[in-house]
Amino acid sequence: MMKKQTIATIIVLLAPTITALPFPLVPKVLFRNPRHFAQALIVVIGLLVALAGPAVAGDWYFKVIAPSGTAIPVGPYPNYSEASDTFGSALYAHPWACHLGRGPTAVTCRNIGNGFAFPRYMPYPVPRSEPDYDMIAESPYEENNSPYKLKRGFYFLFFTTTGGSIEKCSDLPKALALVRTVPGDEIGYYRDSRCLGAPCFSVGFDTACN
Repeated sequence: MMKKQTIATIIVLLAPTITALPFPLVPKVLFRNPRHFAQALIVVIGLLVALAGPAVAGDWYFKVIAPSGTAIPVGPYPNYSEASDTFGSALYAHPWACHLGRGPTAVTCRNIGNGFAFPRYMPYPVPRSEPDYDMIAESPYEENNSPYKLKRGFYFLFFTTTGGSIEKCSDLPKALALVRTVPGDEIGYYRDSRCLGAPCFSVGFDTACN
């Protein structure tokens, strides 16, 4: 939403231009009728808003649902395309040729298993009875000033019996140790482990494995 200060600044900047026009922006004859004056005023305000440009675009996120049902926002990404591409790999694993851009995509980019948003034990296809099945119907969304804004980098998903979180890839060794010793602790698993850094994935930018 455009701030009042911005509108005021635009009015000040436009004032010399408006007075210099060879014709009046709002003909004086319209002022004889209050209704005409109101309509003309709306036109002027619309012009000012248009000159101010569109509102600042927000960041893009997607939502991972842990096996416990906990929602984990992931992002931001600079646009819908990069968020959607990464979310696609969160939902499904694809053959290695898909990540290399080889075709035909109907063959090379077919779904071959669960993506990195699911723990390794999760069956494929995901049963409808699982809480994280609802994630399949989700899609990326735009949001301004999200409290879940991550720095650009690589992360992985960590699940517990009661929730889940997104962690820095540098902490992966610690998480792997917990998985081996703490019942119920799991890491998001990507079937195509040939992807560089798997099960880590990028936030803030897209990579070949996303």
